[in-house]
Amino acid sequence: MSGASLSLLYGYMPCHLGLCGPEDKKRKAIIKEYLQSDGKSEKNIRAIIKEFKGAYPYYKLIARANKISDSFDFKVVEAYWVGNSLLEKVKVSAYAKMMEEDFLPMGKMPREKIERLPKRAIPYHNFHVLFIGSVTGRFNETRAGLDLCRASWGKVVKIEKNKIIISRQPLKFGRKITLGKSGLKKINWNKDILPEVKEGDWISIHWGTAIEKLDKKKLENIKKYTNHTLKIING
Repeated sequence: MSGASLSLLYGYMPCHLGLCGPEDKKRKAIIKEYLQSDGKSEKNIRAIIKEFKGAYPYYKLIARANKISDSFDFKVVEAYWVGNSLLEKVKVSAYAKMMEEDFLPMGKMPREKIERLPKRAIPYHNFHVLFIGSVTGRFNETRAGLDLCRASWGKVVKIEKNKIIISRQPLKFGRKITLGKSGLKKINWNKDILPEVKEGDWISIHWGTAIEKLDKKKLENIKKYTNHTLKIING
């Protein structure tokens, strides 16, 4: 799988819902066709991914910090969505500069977010969701929405025709934001995104949709960097 494919696996559903990425139907159709073709051709697709104004600046930031020439390198994209050691090479000063140059001009993020960026901040999707929030103004940040927007994980309990029942920890909102007790949840299963899955598999979830199977290392990473995010958010 390429980094471009991974980016669109996570980006497809919020784009389909009109929350990020290209808004015109033609570009959305190109994304769908690309996923259905198993990412066989990246012609024009990289330009479309650059229209994901929240995610693409992170790919550039992570690649630069790790001296990786291709912003669509698989490990770069994986770092943003699932988490890996590339995140730890990004300096907070570089993160703040990216926010100022890429997010602030969109006019939907207050400057105080840059000024309050924690010293332990990481350029990770779940940190973006819970600390920075929408930079395009297309996402209503309700508690339920935040839990849908973060990249989460769950264990497959049962498979239905186009749904999967998983065991998953939701976000719990109180004085602090934590992970709640595991419970069963029915999510969407789009076979264009995740062709094969079986009971007992661990998978990632984004916007109520099964995204990819998680091996032991990926499962460790998504838990590690999510928990790190929560520690930062809670102070």
